[in-house]
Amino acid sequence: PGFTLGMLILLMSSGGVLGVNFLLPILLQRGLGHTSMIAALILLPGAVVGAISAPLIGGALKAHFPPKFIACGFVGVAIMDIVMMLGGAHEWAVAIAYALFMAASGFVLVPDQTHALNQLPAAMNADGSAVMNTVQQLAGAIGTAVASTLIAEFSAVNRVAGMKSAAAYVAGFSTSMWVFFGMAVTGEILALLMFRFSKRAA
Repeated sequence: PGFTLGMLILLMSSGGVLGVNFLLPILLQRGLGHTSMIAALILLPGAVVGAISAPLIGGALKAHFPPKFIACGFVGVAIMDIVMMLGGAHEWAVAIAYALFMAASGFVLVPDQTHALNQLPAAMNADGSAVMNTVQQLAGAIGTAVASTLIAEFSAVNRVAGMKSAAAYVAGFSTSMWVFFGMAVTGEILALLMFRFSKRAA
């Protein structure tokens, strides 16, 4: 059960990260009117934070039970999802929330993958790693597809309701983020179950 929980958490976390990564450039370009270069610069701090946090968190895993990191990470992800929902019309809010979102995601992804593999016998680690890679790619594809569908549908509905195109995308982004907030809450529940249904590494 520990490995299965780990894969479900990976599905929620990777899908959420890739989905949000798809939505934010659309928000910044079509909703707030920025060029692709400016949008990339706004999101750059988050990318840097994500790259730095992963190895730092990985180094701390030996001294702590990984589900503790995962549970804390999903709380942070959920909070930042809400901040992005409420502050999506402000570039500074998006930049700060995205950086914190990526930091929180680092608390989920690295500990989850490490802990999930530790649930398997050593002889099955290669198989477990293959399953993990497949699940991660599947999660990314699903997250991107869901994000694309949501923003397209909600922005279209908003335009039909009389909103201007830019405002329709901003409102559509906020509505779409509820789905990814729900994924973070689901991930938090799965992380708490890990305390009961997974074993500590020897």
